[in-house]
Amino acid sequence: MIDEFIIQPLVRSPRHDAALEQLLHDAYVHAGFTEAARAAALFRADAVHARGFTFGAHDASGTLLGTVTLVPGGGPACRIAGAHELEVHLLAVRADARGRGVGEALVTALLDAPEAQRATVAWLWTQAAMTSAQRLYQRLQFERVSSRDFRDGTREFLVYARPLSGRADSGAG
Repeated sequence: MIDEFIIQPLVRSPRHDAALEQLLHDAYVHAGFTEAARAAALFRADAVHARGFTFGAHDASGTLLGTVTLVPGGGPACRIAGAHELEVHLLAVRADARGRGVGEALVTALLDAPEAQRATVAWLWTQAAMTSAQRLYQRLQFERVSSRDFRDGTREFLVYARPLSGRADSGAG
């Protein structure tokens, strides 16, 4: 049983990179959400870290339980977010850690991170089949923006947004 964990920026090291890649592979490929050939490039640790700021949840023994990546708006890894917005990418939680608040803690930590403080909107997308993730996002006050939904090959993606109003520098002084 996993009762305690810590959320912090994911440290780059061969051990941590291997754990990140394995977790993403298990959560997306083994679960049938991403093709293995596509995952080989998308889930390489270098590619994940290049997107933005990656956070990890670790238990007391240092085992990686979950991960999520904050992608600043307007960058090459963004699909939707513009300036002063952000995207939430690659939320993944180990199967044996699900239902313990790890995913919620990761997304909350991402939204509270210093790198997110100037953002006015957080965007994310999830596959239609990922119903557990959709429930989590709704609990965290993300709302569907069906006009932004899209398809990638045979996969359908549902878009969500959460206003982060009042957080961007309005220029008032």
